Formats: sequence, C-alpha cells, structure tokens
Amino acid sequence: MGTDNGWSNKFKIKNMKKYLILIILFYTVTAFAKYDPLFKWNTLETKHFKIHFHQGEESIAERAAVISEDIHEKLSLRIKWTPKEQTHIVLADIMDGVNGMATPWPYNNIVIFVTQPAGVVGFDLYDDWLRMVITHEYTHILQMDMVSGPAQKLQNIFGRIYFPNVFQPIWMVEGLGTFEETELTSGGRGRSSLDEMFIRMAILENRLPELDLMAHMPDTWPSSQVPYVFGEYFIRFITEKYGREKFADISTAYSGRGFPFLVNSTGRNVLGQSYENLWNEWKSALEQKYKKQENEIKSKGLTGSTPLTRKGNMNIYPSFSPDGKRIAYTVTNGDEFPGIYIMNADGSGDEKLIDNLFSYGAAGMGLSWSHDGGKLYYTKMETRNNTNIYNDIFYYDFKSRKEGRLTIGIRARDPHVSPDGKRLVFVVNKLGKTKLAVCEIMENGLIDINRIVYLTEESGNQYSNPRFSPDGSRIAVSAWQAGGYADIWIFDSNGEKTAELAHDRAVDDAPVWSSDGKFIYFASDRTGIYNVYAHETGTAKLFQVTNVISGAFTPSVSGDGSKLVFSLYSGKGFDIHVMDAGRDAWKPAEEYKNPYPEIKYEDKPVETKAHAYDPVETLYPCYWFPIIESGSKSGIMFGALTSGSDVLNRHKYFLSAEYGPKKGRVWYLIHYTYDGLYPSFNLQLSDSDKSYADFFKGDSTHGKEEYVEKERAYGFSVDVPFLNTKSSHIFSFGYRFKKISRFGAIPPWSGYSGELPSEGVLSSGNIKYKFKNTKKYAFSISPENGRNLDFNYEESGKGFGSDFGIKKHSADWQEYINLPAKHQVIKSRIFYGGASGDVIPQRAFHLGGNLPGDIILPVDEKCVYLRGYPSNSFRGQKSALFGFEYRFPLKNIEKGWDSYPIFFRRMHGAVFSEGGNAWDGVFHFSDLKRSAGFELRLDTYLIYHVPVTLRFVFAKGFDEKGEDQIYLALWTQEAEGE
Repeated sequence: MGTDNGWSNKFKIKNMKKYLILIILFYTVTAFAKYDPLFKWNTLETKHFKIHFHQGEESIAERAAVISEDIHEKLSLRIKWTPKEQTHIVLADIMDGVNGMATPWPYNNIVIFVTQPAGVVGFDLYDDWLRMVITHEYTHILQMDMVSGPAQKLQNIFGRIYFPNVFQPIWMVEGLGTFEETELTSGGRGRSSLDEMFIRMAILENRLPELDLMAHMPDTWPSSQVPYVFGEYFIRFITEKYGREKFADISTAYSGRGFPFLVNSTGRNVLGQSYENLWNEWKSALEQKYKKQENEIKSKGLTGSTPLTRKGNMNIYPSFSPDGKRIAYTVTNGDEFPGIYIMNADGSGDEKLIDNLFSYGAAGMGLSWSHDGGKLYYTKMETRNNTNIYNDIFYYDFKSRKEGRLTIGIRARDPHVSPDGKRLVFVVNKLGKTKLAVCEIMENGLIDINRIVYLTEESGNQYSNPRFSPDGSRIAVSAWQAGGYADIWIFDSNGEKTAELAHDRAVDDAPVWSSDGKFIYFASDRTGIYNVYAHETGTAKLFQVTNVISGAFTPSVSGDGSKLVFSLYSGKGFDIHVMDAGRDAWKPAEEYKNPYPEIKYEDKPVETKAHAYDPVETLYPCYWFPIIESGSKSGIMFGALTSGSDVLNRHKYFLSAEYGPKKGRVWYLIHYTYDGLYPSFNLQLSDSDKSYADFFKGDSTHGKEEYVEKERAYGFSVDVPFLNTKSSHIFSFGYRFKKISRFGAIPPWSGYSGELPSEGVLSSGNIKYKFKNTKKYAFSISPENGRNLDFNYEESGKGFGSDFGIKKHSADWQEYINLPAKHQVIKSRIFYGGASGDVIPQRAFHLGGNLPGDIILPVDEKCVYLRGYPSNSFRGQKSALFGFEYRFPLKNIEKGWDSYPIFFRRMHGAVFSEGGNAWDGVFHFSDLKRSAGFELRLDTYLIYHVPVTLRFVFAKGFDEKGEDQIYLALWTQEAEGE
C-alpha cells in the first residue's frame, strides 16, 4: 500500500480536524453561506430572543418579537426546558421559497425565510405562517438545547459541543416540531389534508415507512417528508396513548445520557414499551381507520381517469395547449434537474422541454401557453447578487427552441396570458407580501416592466395562480388571507374584487376557467380529501367533479371543453391523469363542515430594545475540542481546536493549536473569512511539519528515513464568485508567505551524494479560476452532466519577498458524461502541472497514492493521486495525469436498522484506468505510469445526517514502483465535490 508522503499527512491532519467538526457538529449548517451585502441589519431584543432583521422587515421583526415570547411561554412548559441564553432569530428575505431552520450550535439560532406559503403543494394549511414556523423551529431549539447530568458536565468542560437530543432519529426531532406547530396553531401539517393523504395512501398501498426510514430522510418518495409527516402522526399516537408529559420525559431522559444513540432503551425506560411494538400498534390503528375511509369513498362511486404518466414523485400543474393537442407540466424527482415536460394529449411523445428550478411551497409551478401556442410562459428561480434566489418570469419559444426572460429582479411568478394574447397577469412577492399585476405584451412577445399595472395593493394576502377568463374581463386567483382562509377570488380587469367563491377553512387552489367561462374548476379539500370542483359562475352552484381515494390537484381544461387533465396522487407520488369533462358524473358538493379548532392568540405587548447589528455579540468561541496527533519528529502533539461565526455568517474562523513536549514543538492553524461584501476575504496562518518519504535515496543508513521540515506560512486571498442555480464561476487572487526549514539532522553523511533539501522563504502570488456545472440528485452515485474546471497560476520571486524564483501553473479538467441508463456515468480527467525557474529538491509535484474523492488539485499543493502506486512514488517539476472511470449503480438499498444511527442508501461500483507521471526535463511516453482497478462503494448516512461513502478498492500499478493495492477507504460528501 506504500507510505504516505508529507503532503498527504498534512492533508489528513487538516481534514481530520475538518471532518471531526462536520461529524460532531453536523447540525451547524443553517442558512446560506452568506447574506446579501446590500442588506442593512438591525437587532430587536426581547427577554428571551434577539431578532435580527434587514431593511423592510421592521414590522415583521416587531411581530416576531410578540409571537416568539408568546410561544416561549407555552413551549417551555410543554417541553420542560428554558435556555440559559437568548435565542437568535434571523429574518431574511433571501429566497422565494418557504423554509426555516434551527441549530443549537454555536448558539441557539433560528433562520426564517419571510416568503409565505401559497398554493397547495407544500404547506397547505396554516392560519399564521410566522407563528407556525417559529413554533416549529423553537421546538427544535428547546429540545436540542436541553442538557443535564453527564451531558451537562461535558458542556461544563468543553462548552457547547455535545447536545444529546440532536443525536436522535430524525422523526423524533422533526416529528416533534411538526406536532407542536399543529398543537399550538389551528393549522399545521398534523391537520393538513395533503399530509394525511401521504399517510392514507402509504397505508392503503402498503408503503408505510418503518422506523429505519423514519429515522432518516430517505430518497424514495415521499423522501424528505417522511420524518416530518409520518413522525408527527407517530408522535401523536404516542402522546394520545401515554400523554404529552411522557414524550417530554423522553427528551428530558435522553438529554441526560452521557453516550448518544441510546434511543430504544430510553424509550423503553420512559414508556415501558419499545418503539417497534408501538409502531406495529400504530400501523394497525391506521389500517383500520383508512380501510374504513376507503370503503366509504368507494360507496359513493369512484371517478375513472386515464394515467398519462406513471413516474411518481411530482408531476403536477398540467396545462393544455390552446389547440388541445399537447400538455405541458412540471416535474421534480430524484433523478434529474427539475424541469418542464411536454407530451401529446394522449401521453405519447413525452419529453423534457427545459430545465427549470421551481420554488417549493410558494407557488410558481403553474404554466401558461400563449394564445397561438407558440410560447410557454413559466416561473423560474435564479440567483441574484450571488446570494439570493428569486423568481422571475421566463418563456420558451417553440419556433426558435430558445428560452427568453421577461422580468428581471421584480420577483414575479405565476404568469398567465390573456385569451387575446395582449396581456400578462402575474404575482409579485416581496418581504412576505404579494400583489397582483398585469402588463401588456408587445408585438415581439416581450413586456415592458415600466408599464406594469398593479391590480392590488401589497398585502399579507398570498395570491397564486391567477387566470384570465375566456373573454379577458375577469381574473380568478387563489387567495390566502389571515386566519387560514384559502379561497378563490374574482377580480375585474381594473383590480376590483367582485366575488369570493367561498369564505371558509377549506383549502381551495389552482382555479381554471372552462372554455365558455361558465365554470371555474379548482382543487379543494372541503371533504378532507382533495378533489376537483366546479363553480358555476351564473348560479354560484358548486359541483364535485372527481371522487378519488387519494387526492386530485391542479386541473386544466382542453380548449374545446371536452377533457379535464389533473394531477392524481398515489403512494409513489403525483402523476398526470385525464378524464372526460362531461357533467354527467358531477354531484352537488357536500356542505362544508369546519374541522379545525378556533384558536385566539394572545398577542401581548413585549418590552423590546432595538440597536444596530453587532457581530461581536456572537463571535466569541462557544466550545473547544481536544486533539492528540503524532508527528514523525515532533512526537505526540497535544492541543485543541475551536471555531465560530457571527449569526449572519459575516465573520467565520477556525483555530487550532498543538504542543509536542518531546521537541517543544508548536503547531497552529488560524483561518478567518470575512463575507460581508460580494467577494470573500480569507486569511490563514499556520505552522506545522511536512514529511517527505524516501527523500535520501541511495543512503544505506538513512535512505529510508523521512525528511521532515518545518513549514510556517501565512497568506490571504480574495474569492470573487459569479453564481447561478446551475453553475458557478469563482476567481481567486492571493498571496502566500512560506518559510521552510529542516527539522532534525540532514546529510552530509558518509556514503550520501544526493540532493539536499532546500530551506528558506518561498513567497508567491497566485491567480485561480474554478468552474462547476455538475449536479448530484437524490439517486445519483456521482456528479453528473457537466464538468469541473480549475486553472491556477502561482509565481514566486524577489518581488514577493521570496528566496526562490518559481513559476507554477496547473490545469485540471474533470468531465462527467451520462450514459443512457440512469445514473451511469463516465468520468474522464486530464491534469497537467508545470513549474519553471529555481528547482528545489522537494520538487513541485508528487505522484501516487489513494485519491480522497472527486477533488480538484489546488496549485499550492503538490500531491497528484495515482492509485496502484505508493504515495510520493515520483517527484518532479512537471506532472500529468489522465483517467477514465465508468461508474454504475448496483442496488438502491435505503435500509437502516431500527432507530440506530446508520442508514445504507445505495451500492455502486466503478472500473477505472489511469496513468500519469511526475518528471523533470522532457517527457517520454515510455515513462508513463499506468494503473487500473475497480471499486465497490456504499453510500451511507452516519449519525442520521452525515453522508459518507465507504469504499473497497483494488488497484494495480503496471509500471515501476507499481503494486497490487487492496484497501478500505472512505469519502465524505465534501470530498466528493458536492
């Protein structure tokens, strides 16, 4: 297997620290890497919270202060915990999607996107979004922050590093948050007809996730919904059986355990029964409930429909072309980039039209054809200012087969073209508020955003899916308003509201007019199951069009009014179905009965203190962790590491220091990043050992000894990114000072006549460029469909304060080519690096060793990996590497073990052939070092969250110093280049 060279040792030391942080503190990932530098931040303090907000969010922050204190009063009693410090809440209008997140590290922190839900698919039932999301996320804070007993003693020593309740199955964390959002509001996913549909169909189709799936986030549908929805229902079952107090006791008991993952024993100790037995009992109760409901629905007569797709996952928002011959629809799944598909009206000719990223839970998935069928209008999410992800309106031109953009920066969504093709109606979203807008379409098919007319005032009402009537005089739109009323409203062409089809707690969504304007079709859960309904505009009569067991959504009617296409749910997901639109099977809608409780919230005034945001308040270290390492000359090193960031991620740092008593040696690493501007500024200082194996060749006495040098360095760099949702470009400019000196004795020794290692100052300036457009999807085994490029140039000389004059450059190209079979990939790679000027015996490049992942080689490092050869086998001023690797899936496992913290995702393999060399002077093809082999890889989740790929590797080197290598290794997700 060979001996690792010094660079590899250094790599392992640095990455061991990094991955230790990743594994132990995996829950630290909260929001984006950085917030928009144009945001100006302030802080509003209450007794238990610090609410950080940017311009435009003043009223949201004031309301969040009132809601948070009210929720704290209720939840702290229910969960039996009060944090010692204030909890930070960041309100950020950074994305036209719906989300919130929480972490207890390094301090209690909640991040909330202020965009509110709209439309059915996502969060369909809520009465107050800000209250619901704060309830959910603060539940996490109280549960995860809770420590006692041995865990508290560990925190007393090491700080905020070990939180037992974080190391629980995900259903116990996310399920509890979803449970409390339901209990403390009149909405929530525990009452949602959409989420109950997931449960109902899982039972009826024998797809109920077992505990091992609920403990993680599986990739198979309903994927990430599993721990939230199924976890909530399971926790509700437990609390109904034993009482809410008992589940609070589980968190309390687990928080005091000194060793994590004792999930089952804690449950048995508190409940007197295993989770497995409770799961079986829960399943039996669900089967009885939903079998009975199925029979009741069947007794009323089921609606017949023809499936046009059988893909599962999410195939939604179908839209007939004006001539009724084609259907466009949106697709999101785990096999490809989200996009828009198009097919013939009979389901034939199904193909992807264009990639497109949709917002989830905040509308924006609807499609609209131009009046002549020549264009398709849609919403697309794109990166703005390198930081925010906002909606705008795009179109696809079928004649030119090209995409065009209609709006830039106004955050428009849900476009619909008037029947005469002269106007476009859409929704604008900002700061959690929406308004309806209309604009004329010019002769070239574009719009002038300066001529936009807003039909409504900006308000907390959440509009989605506006649709012109056939004569263009009216607009039907989904409208959510405070209190949880999600109804269909009608506006005239001047923006005057003329009708509200209902005003109740039923969720009505996705209206569409019949071709004669006499009916408005829409989806509604007024019976507890989503079906398509038709409102007769002349009489205000309401008819139930479909009667299904699962759920029917997002209808569209053909131009001649004969066909109705919609999205029908099954246990595999949503698929497109079609049926006759005739009225023969319609039935009068049943009278609506409100199943939801009436909850009046006490918005008590709270005392607040406002001030400008101060990053210093959250920059102090909150933990430390001990390190024990070994250096070949320095001996055993003892030390510690810590890290931190302010709550807005403007300032981030990592610190480590170690001491070796054998030689009195001190190692340290200091890394600081400032992200308060569009470029990122990095500063790094370090002092460590670097080893070179087999340096003193030909010395019979000392030839096998490693040469060890001290390497003290400092440097800074500026990273300038240009990002969008499908690719990234990053330019970097930097300076580095490095002083190298020997550590221990070196020749002259008797019998040695070889090179001596160089010492002195090696300082340089560098320029780097990185490009990436590869993607990884849920079921990917490798990066796919694109390339990773890296070009570097570094120059050392007197002008940089260097003792050496060296110019070094490198280029690394990794191409990932998809084969016709799903997720089969050919990876090809070409690397070349060269150095000119002064030659130091350590050389510019080292060749050999096990690759740590799909990494790009930085110019300031030396090791070029070649499997089948020991590390540091060859050294030279130039190096080249090429390789081909065929990667193929073997089995999608998705299996764990009860509630234990390991989950096997999928097994895959790779066959590779590669070659390269490191040399001085002229390259001779005969000097090429070749290798080949194969790998078996197993993707896993460890500790419930951390993705790790275990590898069994066989590699054979065919040339000088080549060997047969068999070993086990691992990649982390970061090393894989995701």
